[in-house]
Amino acid sequence: MDTRNRIAEKAEELYMRFGIRSVSMENMAEELGMSKKTLYQ
Repeated sequence: MDTRNRIAEKAEELYMRFGIRSVSMENMAEELGMSKKTLYQ
């Protein structure tokens, strides 16, 4: 699975679990095991 799809799937999972307003880019990066910089690329 490519990085873009991994990010999209993890975002959907976290948004469904915690709500879109409760999930930060820092949370997403930590869950994916990558830096925030990588998420923004």
